[in-house]
Amino acid sequence: LYDEFYDSGENDAPRSVVAMFFKGQEMAYRAKHPGMTSADATKALDRFVGRPFGQRRYEDLAKFRTWADHQDSDWRGFSERMGGAVKAVAPRSKNWTQYRAWGSNGGNIAANGTTEDVFGSLDMAATVFYKDGGTGDRPVFAPMLADILRVRDDLPVWTQIQGLSSGLHGGHLFRQAVFGLSQKVEGLTFFEIDYNPIAPNPHDNRETVRDIAGALLTPYGDFFASLDRGYKKVAVLYSRESAHLVSRKVNRLNYAAEGLWVACLRAGFPADFLYDRQLREGKGLDYEVIFAPGYAYEDEASPEILAALKRLVAAGKTVIVER
Repeated sequence: LYDEFYDSGENDAPRSVVAMFFKGQEMAYRAKHPGMTSADATKALDRFVGRPFGQRRYEDLAKFRTWADHQDSDWRGFSERMGGAVKAVAPRSKNWTQYRAWGSNGGNIAANGTTEDVFGSLDMAATVFYKDGGTGDRPVFAPMLADILRVRDDLPVWTQIQGLSSGLHGGHLFRQAVFGLSQKVEGLTFFEIDYNPIAPNPHDNRETVRDIAGALLTPYGDFFASLDRGYKKVAVLYSRESAHLVSRKVNRLNYAAEGLWVACLRAGFPADFLYDRQLREGKGLDYEVIFAPGYAYEDEASPEILAALKRLVAAGKTVIVER
């Protein structure tokens, strides 16, 4: 449906057009919340964080979150409108977009909208990332994005193998392909894994493509697709509610959540990402250990999220938070 789309507008859009986007966002917010402005919401956040524990009013935080939720809803609304328009013309179409991620630590889980908002109404999920310069790719990008994209258990996912000038080092891309398949994906996409048969050079990716497509996916693809994901005992909570307060926190939740996911993988206990909606619906009960990073204020969790975390503890689950 679309590609390389950002919070601040279409790629290469004139700044005057971007300014109109932000003005439209503000007007839509005021229509949704009569008597409110984004400035009012921001001031409410300042009141909440500026007071000591015991004197904070959750109503101030709830007021601020109406603006943060509105900003997130733009992604959801855009996907719904785009996908709905296509379905009206082609009812049997399968609609998806390429979720724009950055590859580096912290640049994936909510890089441009959350995956729940972007893919909530779509039929499939895929991603794209590139980096300007350098050699090789990000070693855990394929498996991590597969997990980030799977916001519904029934959502087909295509994760990406990226290989800018991998050349003779394409073996690590092959390992990442196997890594990605471990997340039970429906397919792999390639980006900048090119080969020019007319003018080959030592940095091209001929052997990488041959190894992944020919030696791995063709003979064993159906086997990988038939498997179920095995180990499911650890989850990392990415609470969007907590992430909305990033401007008033020392640590960024996206960095902490992705770092924990990689650390669990390296330790031999691969984790799943867990989102607020899934936590409220009880999906946390599927795991034995749940990391809940990013809470910097004792009273920032909404009553619904706090109740869901308490249910996990009452069920004998281990919930790990920062001090």
